Amino acid sequence: MKKIITPKQDEESNYYSDFTGEPFSDFYGPPVELKINFNYGSKYDCSEFTLHLSDKDIEPILDLIKSKLNPDFKKSLEFLLIEDEEAYNNAVEARDPMECEYRIANMNLIKRLL
Repeated sequence: MKKIITPKQDEESNYYSDFTGEPFSDFYGPPVELKINFNYGSKYDCSEFTLHLSDKDIEPILDLIKSKLNPDFKKSLEFLLIEDEEAYNNAVEARDPMECEYRIANMNLIKRLL
């Protein structure tokens, strides 16, 4: 949740976990933003919202997603993991630390869901 501190000026805000209400670091904001969009055909058609969460807050949601994943989708995640590992190796060879960090984080998330 974002709370405006100083309106109609240079905006200042603090972010709080939408689950626990605990504040996040003033500098970085929420470490996790979970965005949910409902498309045509849903009973919530055209609705969308964003949750600001911590890594601890997102764990039960990741557990739920992992428990509901279709085996075919899990296979596609395995292929994505292989692609990320190749991209990570290329980033290491190119000495690109930012790309390495991105690939490691992505691989960890995929492994968490498998």
